[in-house]
Amino acid sequence: MSPLDGARATIAIGGLVLWLGLTDAMLKYLRAGMRPLLVIAGFVLVAVGTRMLVLVWRSAHADRPAPASSADAADHVHHHGASRVGWLLVVPVVVFILFGPQPLGEYAISRTPNLPPYAFDIAAYASRTGQRVPELRFVDVIAGVEQTGNREYLTTHDVELVGFVSQRRGTDGFVLTRYLMSCCAADGQPLNVGVVARTGAGAAPEVGAWARATVRMTGATDPELARAPQAALVALEPVAEPAAPYETLR
Repeated sequence: MSPLDGARATIAIGGLVLWLGLTDAMLKYLRAGMRPLLVIAGFVLVAVGTRMLVLVWRSAHADRPAPASSADAADHVHHHGASRVGWLLVVPVVVFILFGPQPLGEYAISRTPNLPPYAFDIAAYASRTGQRVPELRFVDVIAGVEQTGNREYLTTHDVELVGFVSQRRGTDGFVLTRYLMSCCAADGQPLNVGVVARTGAGAAPEVGAWARATVRMTGATDPELARAPQAALVALEPVAEPAAPYETLR
C-alpha cells in the first residue's frame, strides 16, 4: 500500500469510527459508556490520516521535475492513475454506513447464558418509580426468578418486557429475547422468556418483530431453552426496534 493509500484508508476508518461514535449505530456493537473513547479514537485517526495526506502531497509537489522523456511521462501517468485506486478503500465504509450494523438475531438464542452475580430489588424499584406495572430488563427477570424475594414479586405482579420474537410456539406461544452485552456484541448472551398466550389472544408476532409484552411469571421454566423462565401473556403491543437493542447490567 502506498503512503497515499495509507492516508486515505486512515481517514476513511477514522470517519467510520466517528460516525459510529456520534450516532446510535454504536449501540449495536458497544455499550453506551464507550462512546467518548470511540469519538476520541475517530478524531485521532482522522487527524493522523489528514497529516499523512498533507505530508504526501508536499513530498509529491516539492521541486518535482518535469518528465525528461516520453517513457518517464508514461511512467508518471501510470503511478498517478494507480494512486486513485486508493479511493476504493472508502467503498466498504460507505456500504457499512448505508446498510448499517445489525444486532444479533434469533440464530444465537440457544446458547446458555452465563450471568455474573446480579442482585436487583424489583419490588423496591417498582415502589421507588411509582410504576404499577414496572418495565424490567430481561436480566432482572431471569436472575429474579432464582431469588426468593424477587420470585415472589414476579409471580404475583405483572411486569413489562421489551424484546424481539425469536421463536414461535404453535399458534399463540412464542419466545421473547434480548441480548445482554458486557462490553461489545461479541460477548452478547441471549436472555429468553418463554411466553404462553391466553387462548384466543391472537397469533404470536412474526419472528424478528419487536414487542412490548405485559407478562406474569408462572414459576415454571421453558422446556426447550436453558435458563429461560416461562411467563403468561397479559397484553402485547408491537414496537420499533430500540436504538439500544442490547441490555447491560444496572
